[in-house]
Amino acid sequence: MTAMQGGEGIRVPDGAEIVGQVGGMPRLWVSLPADEDGFIGMRCPKCGEDFRLHNDDYEGLPESIWCVYCGLSSHKGWFETVQQHDRFLVAVRDFGAQVALRMTNGLSPDGEILFGGRPYRPQPLPPIDEERLVRVRNCGSCRLRYAVFGQHRYCPACGQLPAHIVAADALDAATDRLDDLTRRTGAEAKALREQGVFDQTRTDILIALVSLVETLAKAIDGRPVPRRDRNVFQRLEPMADRFVDAGFADLRQRVNEAIWQRLKVTWQQRHLLVHNDGVVDSSYLENDPTGSAKLGQRLRISDRECRQAIEDTRHLCAAIAALKTP
Repeated sequence: MTAMQGGEGIRVPDGAEIVGQVGGMPRLWVSLPADEDGFIGMRCPKCGEDFRLHNDDYEGLPESIWCVYCGLSSHKGWFETVQQHDRFLVAVRDFGAQVALRMTNGLSPDGEILFGGRPYRPQPLPPIDEERLVRVRNCGSCRLRYAVFGQHRYCPACGQLPAHIVAADALDAATDRLDDLTRRTGAEAKALREQGVFDQTRTDILIALVSLVETLAKAIDGRPVPRRDRNVFQRLEPMADRFVDAGFADLRQRVNEAIWQRLKVTWQQRHLLVHNDGVVDSSYLENDPTGSAKLGQRLRISDRECRQAIEDTRHLCAAIAALKTP
């Protein structure tokens, strides 16, 4: 706790400092403590979601940064968390109280601000207690270290990420979701299973796999898609044919045959889950002739099947990202 020169008797707690003046008024600086991994919290003022930036990289950032989730571009000072705001508020209120006391009572002979006949002592700044990190990322372009708590599309410094980076992040996030469910045990796991969380999570992941491949393929292809073919990138064989017709390599030759066949089944499962409540039809049986599913049976995706689909999709995304413009 110090009385800063230029602050005329004002004391500030540890973690705050008076740094010069603005418009004749002292300028107050408040520290942002990093978490145990060296990251400081950020909260988007638009979507309200949290992410983190490594403390060592923060000062080197441009004045305007991006929200990693929604892409809002704004001054980095607006990305404050609730805990940071409370910390600022305590410092500012204490500062304001001392200014008011000084205006009312002046300073003591010792140059101190008095309250109730005693030297004023500011209250300590509240600590910042962040939840543990989920996933740490390094931007491939600027090397910025940041942490996310969900699927993201932007680097805080560079802006929109390349499609293949977004796809890789989404696949990692899908695996993390399965890992989180695997860690649930006992009564908690039983309750989640009864609520359908396990089944729904695997279904959501399978549906998301097709969407992320579609986004990546569109970015690599780069050509306008006629309305009649608007879903071409949601279907494996037509997607591969479209790339071949444009002079790209044949994805079917770039992906292991066994993986390609499993992907065809995964894509058909996604179709059933979206359009037929997961009920097996004749088209599905044609794509999975050696499977155990029966006509009219409702699909249930196991943890093993879901993880295999993620890894197969990872191979497909790598093959798509490696396609060279003809």
